[in-house]
Amino acid sequence: MCGIVGVIEKKHFSVKNKVLKALKRMEYRGYDSVGFVTKEGIIKKQIGSIAGLLQNMEKDYEATLAIAHTRWATHGGVTQLNAHPHSNNDAQLFVCHNGIIENYQEIKVALQKKGVIFLSQTDSEIIPHFLEEKLRAGKSMKEAIQLLMEEVKGTYAILIIEKEKDV
Repeated sequence: MCGIVGVIEKKHFSVKNKVLKALKRMEYRGYDSVGFVTKEGIIKKQIGSIAGLLQNMEKDYEATLAIAHTRWATHGGVTQLNAHPHSNNDAQLFVCHNGIIENYQEIKVALQKKGVIFLSQTDSEIIPHFLEEKLRAGKSMKEAIQLLMEEVKGTYAILIIEKEKDV
């Protein structure tokens, strides 16, 4: 089973000590990949364990906002591309999603017809692309999220970061 964690603080915190440590508390539930992203767009993800990610990180990162995810594959295989977080094509919106979007294929096909390129096989990747489309159409982030909630069917929890934004 997967899990998501988000941390927002006024002062910088250690991603290793705050975000990944919180994610590790859920480790007993099982997962196949792990990843995190900071509001600056620093994204690290891989298949395997949190311990493996920590071991492969060349350094710790300081952040004031970060989200993280452990994934248990439901859509798409266990691959680096299917690991979370996912982003839109210009890496301005980042998403960790827990759950299942039952109608993701319909939404994905509609977005592909508009030229969106998908990198993963997951249902989760539709989220940043959908939001991007609504933002480009002049909607606020709040409005885009409301439209997303009206559109998607399923059971889910979603964390979203807009690059360089605090909320």
